Amino acid sequence: MSQFAQRKAGPQLVRSEEPVIGFSQYDRIAPGQYPAFSRAASISYDKGFQRWVCSVWWNVFRDASSVDVIARLPWWLNLGSGQKPYAGRRSNFYQAWMRANGGCPPSRHDRPSPQVFVRRMALIVVRDSRGVDPYSVVEMVKEWLTGESLPGPSIQPSTHPSNPSGKWNGDRNL
Repeated sequence: MSQFAQRKAGPQLVRSEEPVIGFSQYDRIAPGQYPAFSRAASISYDKGFQRWVCSVWWNVFRDASSVDVIARLPWWLNLGSGQKPYAGRRSNFYQAWMRANGGCPPSRHDRPSPQVFVRRMALIVVRDSRGVDPYSVVEMVKEWLTGESLPGPSIQPSTHPSNPSGKWNGDRNL
C-alpha cells in the first residue's frame, strides 16, 4: 500500500484553531470638556443599527496649550433609516451642521456636506457610551474655535489667484 493510501485510511488529526474575533477598540478618557481637532468626516450606512450616520473623528488634546493627542474619539450623528440619508431641520445633524457653518443654512438643502466639520478646532463635550464595555464618545461640540464664519486669527479663506472668490475650500488654504 502506498504512503498516501495509508494516510487516507487512518483517523485524521484536525487542528482546532480558535476563531479570530474582530471588534473596534475605542479610547476611553474621563468625561468632560476638551479641545479637539476634527480630522475626518463621512456618511455611511451602519448595518448594526440599520441607519445612516455621519461619523466625525476627533483628535483630543489634554488642554488648549498641549499638542499631545490623548485620544481619538468618534462623534456619530444619526441620518435616518430610509433608502438615503436624511436630516430634517429638527435633527441633531442639521443643528450641528448649522452651528458649524456659523448659523447659515446650506446653499442647497439637499446637500449639507459633512466636510463643514473637518479640519477645525473645537471645544467638545466627552461622555462615556452606554453598555457593558463603555468607551468615550463626543456628545456635542460646545464651541467651534476655527472656521470661515468666525472672526479673528482662525483658519480663514485666502484670496489667492487659484481661489479668487475667497470662499472656503477645505482641501486648500491650510
